[in-house]
Amino acid sequence: MFWTLVEFEYLLNTLIKLHESLVWKREHNKTLIPAQILCFGDLEGKLKEIHEDDYKLVQTSLATRCLIEYIASQPPKGTVKASFDDIDRLLVIMHEIANYGFLSDAIHFKIANPTIGKLKSGRIGISREFFDEKLKPFSEAHTKEEVDGYIESFDSRFEIADYSKDSDEKETSEDTEMERVDSAFLADWGISYLNIYKFCVSCFMLCIEGADSVISMGENELIKKLVDEFKLPKDEVIAGIEHFSIFKRADYLKAPDGYNDNEVFPWKYNREFSFARRFIIKHENEKGESILTWGFRNAISAQKQLGYLLYEGKLNNGGKKIEKLLGTFRERKGKEFRNRVKDWLNKNKDFIVIDYEVDISPNGHLKADKKYGDVDILAFDTKKNIVWSLECKNTNKAKNIHEMKKEMDNYLGREGGEGLIKKHIERHNWLNNNKDKICAFLKIDAQITLVSFILTSEVIPTSYIKAEELQMPIIAFPNLKREGIKLLYPTH
Repeated sequence: MFWTLVEFEYLLNTLIKLHESLVWKREHNKTLIPAQILCFGDLEGKLKEIHEDDYKLVQTSLATRCLIEYIASQPPKGTVKASFDDIDRLLVIMHEIANYGFLSDAIHFKIANPTIGKLKSGRIGISREFFDEKLKPFSEAHTKEEVDGYIESFDSRFEIADYSKDSDEKETSEDTEMERVDSAFLADWGISYLNIYKFCVSCFMLCIEGADSVISMGENELIKKLVDEFKLPKDEVIAGIEHFSIFKRADYLKAPDGYNDNEVFPWKYNREFSFARRFIIKHENEKGESILTWGFRNAISAQKQLGYLLYEGKLNNGGKKIEKLLGTFRERKGKEFRNRVKDWLNKNKDFIVIDYEVDISPNGHLKADKKYGDVDILAFDTKKNIVWSLECKNTNKAKNIHEMKKEMDNYLGREGGEGLIKKHIERHNWLNNNKDKICAFLKIDAQITLVSFILTSEVIPTSYIKAEELQMPIIAFPNLKREGIKLLYPTH
């Protein structure tokens, strides 16, 4: 009953302004947190506080985004302005919806089996073993990783681009790549990638000109402004609005035609119809005219999110030409990660690190009866006679239960099937049984100990949720950099 009485535009503007403050807080933390640690130290002492604050920020941001998505898809038609108490209540309800969706997936995919029952108070009680024993340690490790990243990138927060220098007139490889990206987006989305950037920045500038963090504008008026003032092609502006708008639909949990329903479920990550990806809310006024509402920070944030998903190879629903690019970017990120690990190991003067991937096959660097694949990094500790076989995985950490399930199936195998770890175990066993060939390849005469690890570019939940089932250790590179080379040595 309450929902039918609520006035739509006031609630929408209030929520988007709240979201704008949360976007600001998230970005501000990337400067404030490393500044505090670099000035005052005590990283370990601050981690608990940072983790708790970040958890609250993430939960509030998610509930706010999802509530905005809900009212965009199911706009109320009342006349009563929601109070802050009303909005708080709606946010709590949305938070619970996302939590129960998360829990439902955990049970459905057999990742967790909590005890659920009715408490004396009449409320539903859910045991928290899975969250406290598995997800909490992963979440804390993720916080450490993020803080390390903030500190490493702290200097870049103050860089100012210098456009005064004459650029080389010769076309660079980056120019060629951008032409391919532009062409792919124009073919699949109807707007080039560079014009997407210009589209988002132009929407940002319109908020600045209007001296408000959130503005509303008729769709036709926005099209005219972007064409006349910002010199964007009209057909690309229309395509940009289409790809960056959330609009009314018959059912909140039913995706528009052509899309999977997972693209609207609030407990899923990397959704097509997330406010993190689509920063414009498209609705109608009393006259039936199309109105667009957006916030200036989220306009830039959505553009950055698109860039992140694209170059990490994670963008879904892109189209045929964009999908081809993603494979190229994923392969490149994998090579870049391997090289980062190699360069880091090379800083130790006691190590011999092979510069290239070592092929184990009938015609490979190490001759074998069949193809066992490549050793991403083969390294030798000349002091302790330890040889490492490191499998480098440029990972994108799972951020919800469905992604965690896919990640675990990838490493461990699905329902008795073979996972990646089994292949690496087979390679490790061959290496362990052919130490003479390793010594000949390295040109050493020593009694070596072989140690194999999977090295991931990020902290991943599989290491925590399925720790007891891992036949080969998984180490996150951020942890290795923080704690040092000791992590690579056998503990027994």
